[in-house]
Amino acid sequence: MHSALQHIELPVSDVATYINWVFFFTTWRLLGRYADLAGLHDCPSCRTEWLERFAEGEDREKASEAMKLFDDAQAVLRELMAENAHCRAAVGLYPAVSEGDTIRITGPNGEDVLVPVIRQQSDGERGVCLSLADFIIPATEGRTDYIARFAVTVGNCTGVAPSALRGRRRQLPPDAAPDTL
Repeated sequence: MHSALQHIELPVSDVATYINWVFFFTTWRLLGRYADLAGLHDCPSCRTEWLERFAEGEDREKASEAMKLFDDAQAVLRELMAENAHCRAAVGLYPAVSEGDTIRITGPNGEDVLVPVIRQQSDGERGVCLSLADFIIPATEGRTDYIARFAVTVGNCTGVAPSALRGRRRQLPPDAAPDTL
């Protein structure tokens, strides 16, 4: 089975309700109960009650920052929906096998692409350093597994609608780690 690359286009308004806010906050290194914000009513009393669940001091400050970040994200979503922006995605499903720490993917024309992957740099829950290749059937088993690839963008053909970003860029310290950019 070879899957040709499929192209999908949906209005942001159709996709917004499916956003998993846990991953959004994790990307910003805000781990914990912050994704609960998505389930709150927008009334001030609900928001105040939510904030008061956090201990005074650093925990509450972090929760307050998470709330501001969530509000910014909601504002961007509203602007994108007002502009009738669309999510454009490219999705494909391809045969794959693992060979050690490499994944061999067979493209639609039968060409193989080798994708080397690294292992975790610290032991996981079971004391094992995993890699993505561990989740694909090894070539030595004589069977074929499948791997998906996808990419999603929102906005016009040059990127996100410019008005959605106006005034939204956060200033990062000069020594910010690359994964915070």
